[in-house]
Amino acid sequence: MTAFGWFQPSVLGMTGQSRALEVISGNIANVTTTGYKRTESAFQTLLSRSFAGPSAAAGSAPMTFQSDIAGVAAVDRLRASDPGAIKGTGRDLDLAINGDGFFVLDDGAGGSVYSRDGAFSIAPISGPAAATAGESAGYLVDSSGRTLQGWAYTGAAAGPAAGGATAPMRVDAGAFADEGEPTTLAALGLNLPASDAVGTNRTYAMGILDSGRMPHTLNLAFTKAAQPNTWSFLVSADPGEAITITPSSTDAGAAVGAGQALSFDGTGSLTAPPRYTIGVAHADGATSSFELDVSRLTQLAGDFAVSSFEQNGRVAGALSAIEFDAQGHVVGVFENGFSRPLYTIALADFASPDGLDPLAGNVFAASAASGAPTLGQAGQNGLGEITPSALELSNVSLEDEFSRMIVTQSAYNSSATAFRTMDEMTEAARDLKR
Repeated sequence: MTAFGWFQPSVLGMTGQSRALEVISGNIANVTTTGYKRTESAFQTLLSRSFAGPSAAAGSAPMTFQSDIAGVAAVDRLRASDPGAIKGTGRDLDLAINGDGFFVLDDGAGGSVYSRDGAFSIAPISGPAAATAGESAGYLVDSSGRTLQGWAYTGAAAGPAAGGATAPMRVDAGAFADEGEPTTLAALGLNLPASDAVGTNRTYAMGILDSGRMPHTLNLAFTKAAQPNTWSFLVSADPGEAITITPSSTDAGAAVGAGQALSFDGTGSLTAPPRYTIGVAHADGATSSFELDVSRLTQLAGDFAVSSFEQNGRVAGALSAIEFDAQGHVVGVFENGFSRPLYTIALADFASPDGLDPLAGNVFAASAASGAPTLGQAGQNGLGEITPSALELSNVSLEDEFSRMIVTQSAYNSSATAFRTMDEMTEAARDLKR
């Protein structure tokens, strides 16, 4: 080893421990950074030279190899596979991955980067995906404005099978509109007082939506018939509107007027018929056709009381909010109260997540060490599920980092002491030569 080599192990020791302290400082600085993945410094030996020689008399034994150990080199190792704790935030656009996987983000240059930081917001973006004609388009983006990637939801086929390539997800109020649905099913539950006298009239106004998703009111009139435990009911609408009811009454003579006959047994339960198909030709040209379930009608002692009414029609409505589920669906909530999935969030998995390359902005890039990403849907093929209104915290432990800091500082000081001692020995050798 040359005279310069005397100092090399100590210099490399100080350099390596200095790098370790730098890594520890970075971890501590990001202890509160959402989704941050800590880095550890490992060390590997460096050899100044290697030579071979016989281990015994020449030719009597195999050659042996010896090396001069000339110090260490620091090697950074990412711990992206170590999960952080998940903490609820109460914020609707915060997402955490409970398990394996990374969010896929557009890097702005046609590629993708990956992150565990699920603090998203809605913001406009530039480029061909943005809205035109003065519209304000909002997309799901991270804190640096990178768009979260996913697939348009197509029902049973979700994830890569649904839409192929990923794309930004637009979620502003103008992105979607629910066209509504006409009433096709309705169910009414009410009690007709058993003590009512013959000819007593009870009414209920029933709201429905026609073929154009416009609201209408149909009036139901229940009249006590002369025959015991029998009522009739009439359906009427606005003037000029024609109504048909199927089936027609099988015993209209038992009812008062020309209404449908309703018969009850001794327990007050409806005997027949339980369902009617009602058609209406409205004056504005729209039509209605729906099935009315009256099986929950009763004739019991007590007052006239409506217990329930449901119908499946809804008016058109714009997108008013979004929600998320454990499978990574972006669910749209519309002004009419209807909700449905809009997108499926893409998650990426890697053969070796610790081989990812860290980039600025708390994101990672794929590398040869990590392998190519495999995209999929949350909760499938080994990928974790999505926890809405929560964030994954940093996986940095302050206790561990301070413990490493103490050991690293001691190692650095020892290398510095060895350097100083070698320097003193060199000076002493120089003085002896004089």
